[in-house]
Amino acid sequence: MRIKIKKYKKVKSTNDIALKLIKQNSLEPTLIITEKQTKGRGRIGKKWISKKGNLFFSLFFNFDQKKINFQQFAILNAFLIKNLFSKKFSEKIKIKW
Repeated sequence: MRIKIKKYKKVKSTNDIALKLIKQNSLEPTLIITEKQTKGRGRIGKKWISKKGNLFFSLFFNFDQKKINFQQFAILNAFLIKNLFSKKFSEKIKIKW
């Protein structure tokens, strides 16, 4: 799977950008990265604290819900992120189970 990368210096929320792209039918796998978020949010609408030097990103891709369950989906996300960052930062990243 090839993942398109969109980099920004500062955004309100990487989730907002992902949702906007999805609504525009941009369904190719995309990783949105930013150095700073001003109004990020976590799961279930919780506020996301965005301190300088942290990593802020959203990843989206299309998948067949009939072939993968949510537990597999979480593992797939971790695997994709590990591979992507290992390539970008030329270091081996390990996932502990």
